[in-house]
Amino acid sequence: MANAAEILSNPDYVNANAATKLAIFDKHVASDENYANANPQTQRAIRAKFGVESGEGMPKERTVIENLMQAPTGIYKGFKDVTDTLIKGGASAVDYVAGTNTRASVDEAVQRANAEYQKTYGDSTLAQGGRILGNVVATAPVGGIIAAPFKAAPALAPVAETLASSGFRTGIAPAMGRKTLTGAQRGADLALRAGGGAVTGAASAGLVNPEDVETGAMIGAAVPTVAAPVIKGVARFLGYGKDVVTGRAAEVRVGEIMREALGDKLIPAIEALGRARPGITAVQA
Repeated sequence: MANAAEILSNPDYVNANAATKLAIFDKHVASDENYANANPQTQRAIRAKFGVESGEGMPKERTVIENLMQAPTGIYKGFKDVTDTLIKGGASAVDYVAGTNTRASVDEAVQRANAEYQKTYGDSTLAQGGRILGNVVATAPVGGIIAAPFKAAPALAPVAETLASSGFRTGIAPAMGRKTLTGAQRGADLALRAGGGAVTGAASAGLVNPEDVETGAMIGAAVPTVAAPVIKGVARFLGYGKDVVTGRAAEVRVGEIMREALGDKLIPAIEALGRARPGITAVQA
């Protein structure tokens, strides 16, 4: 990432319009912790140095309606991040085919809209959370879209399943039961999870911000392979704690022992117990 001195000495920044300067400032300078932790007077001095002290982009006091609309506006902005990327891509395609320059005007319009949003909702936690939610929902179909071509070939079913689930399922591991995978199966399962997560993560991040493709790929590969088992373990631990508190720990453990001991005979055993005549013990049944 460019530092402050490099930005100030860059002719592209010096000659840029106000909206472009503000967008660059917000991305490379305003996000720096030194700026964020500075007092208001220092922040104003920095903004003046970068030529964005005119009030553009500075947080403003929200109206009552704007306060009520923080989360919904953030969600809308999350969707708009994706549609803006698609519109930019379309404008670039038109420029390539027709020799026009529509992408520049599209970029400027998006920068102005982002600056206005940042000025009103940049310090809003509700809006930030809503924006992330909007990003997630807007990019949710990505895995299924990428997986669609692979579904036509039965041999590629694990690939399709991995892409559609963003690496959380591969179809290799047994859907039910506690069967142990072979070493080769475990390796294939892990590789597919990482690959599928990386592909969908990169595609999803790219739709929100093309510059984040690499980061999206790394996060996408890590979540289903590293984070998911940790989350599952924490959930299991919390579930066990709840069982202890509610007095059901022994009952749950007995159920686990029964499943392990009976295996595929568990359902017939339950049915036999259900048909047992009154007055006899469970062992007799």
